[in-house]
Amino acid sequence: MDIRSLELFVDLSHTLRFRTTARRCHLTPSALTRAIARLEDGVGQQLLERDRRSVRLTSAGVRFQQYAEDAIGKWQQFLAATQPSASSLRGELRLYCSVTASYCVLPRLLWRMRELYSEISITLRTGDAEHGIERVLDADVDAALVPVPDEVVRSVDLLPLTRTPLLLLGPVRTCPLQVRLSEQVPWTRLPLILPETGPARIAIEQWFKWRRIKPEIHAYASGSEAILSMTSLGLGLGIVPKLVADHAPRSIHVRPVEDGPDLKPYTIALCTRKQASPIVAALKHIAGEAPTGE
Repeated sequence: MDIRSLELFVDLSHTLRFRTTARRCHLTPSALTRAIARLEDGVGQQLLERDRRSVRLTSAGVRFQQYAEDAIGKWQQFLAATQPSASSLRGELRLYCSVTASYCVLPRLLWRMRELYSEISITLRTGDAEHGIERVLDADVDAALVPVPDEVVRSVDLLPLTRTPLLLLGPVRTCPLQVRLSEQVPWTRLPLILPETGPARIAIEQWFKWRRIKPEIHAYASGSEAILSMTSLGLGLGIVPKLVADHAPRSIHVRPVEDGPDLKPYTIALCTRKQASPIVAALKHIAGEAPTGE
């Protein structure tokens, strides 16, 4: 019985769907079935009752769920509390984050990492932060800085690092969109540029849905930096984290739109697989000690 088997069972005990857990844990349903069967053989009891339509925990399964969650938690605590010495920890740490996060969130982690573990080489890849969790689950990278999704992803650990408001921004330079803003045309009647996926997209769509307003969507873009650039050009109003707007290049000219939507702040977290290597465990320990804020 290993930690990976326990993680699979815990995820399945929450979804109660083999296909869902298999997809989230990047297994085939048959491979997941075999893993659960081996776990039940090891326990010596049936943990799940299943037929063609449903999956249910047995009474033993309910008790084992608590055991498995406790065991996974204690394993993570053990890794965090028994970090190898700086002289013995060597290898590669593969990271993924957005361009903005690479110079305004990540440095405080990497500085401490290099200070304590100078023998670790770091590979950094940048891209749309919304793809970070997928990159970690696919084992393309060891850790990523990601926006915390509304839906719980039980296959990964998410350690919050900082929060930043979501802002509705418009162009500063003279253009048809800026003219309409200056004429006090309600922003809900102006074209929008939204993220392709992620919490910001969900938040603004829910805002419109609750108010029964059908927005004018001009375009969808991958990455907040792209949205910021398109907004600066006057192609539409954009919704991006304040952190991105505050660190925009000088060529970007945008300003907050008055009376914009009141959206839930954007939380950025360190995403890792639950069964972490000693190097990733060291990074998580450092991240847990790092100050947070907006």
